[in-house]
Amino acid sequence: MIEIIIGLIISLFFVVYIALLVVFLFFMRETNREKSKLINALLAKTPEQMRDLTLADKVRPISPPSEVQSDLIPEGESSLEEWESAIHNQLEHNE
Repeated sequence: MIEIIIGLIISLFFVVYIALLVVFLFFMRETNREKSKLINALLAKTPEQMRDLTLADKVRPISPPSEVQSDLIPEGESSLEEWESAIHNQLEHNE
């Protein structure tokens, strides 16, 4: 009986610890949001600028597209034999 009570107490402490951790993380997130709003308010000179800065915080930056190397060869850089071998290789590969 004592083991069950001790197990319940330990599990209760674990649940309370997890709840406190979640509340702390939520508080930190909200604090960072408020700091961001304050900085935007200090930087903005008009309500339109404030709106633009608020929208800029919500939008994630777009990452540049990665460079894709093409297997295409410019026509002027290869000889007729290279073209014929490339076509022959492609036909064999597709069969």
